[in-house]
Amino acid sequence: MPFEKEQLDPDELETITMHKILETTTFFQRAVYLGELSHDQDVVEYIMNQPNVVPRINSRILTAEREYLDLTANNNFFVDDYARFSVLDSEGKTAALANSMSYLTKKDDSFIRPVTFWIVGDFDSPSGRQLLYDAIKHQASILDFILCRVF
Repeated sequence: MPFEKEQLDPDELETITMHKILETTTFFQRAVYLGELSHDQDVVEYIMNQPNVVPRINSRILTAEREYLDLTANNNFFVDDYARFSVLDSEGKTAALANSMSYLTKKDDSFIRPVTFWIVGDFDSPSGRQLLYDAIKHQASILDFILCRVF
């Protein structure tokens, strides 16, 4: 259960957390009492079968197989040279993409920002430029992340 901003007050956090735990515990206790959930059942499966959980998204979230992007390759190619880029293998294309990225951060970069947002788009189109503009505007207001432009 997500917390709302006003619930994150340090003085009230413990009380609110206990209240949310009690609310959730009641849900599971009721399911056990009614025989809908037993000790040999998968609790995640039970939750996913609830009517308030959207099933079409669950398969994407809970897939057993994960695909990772290998960012360990290194080369001197860029994505703007399409003839060369098209013949590269997957790792080479990833390295060329990494070489073509441009990072945006505030000038007074005196501390490490823990989050990097990758903005992927066609920045030659109006919608792509609008996306980049909105991301830059958001970065200026939040100030705690690095923006990476991927094209």
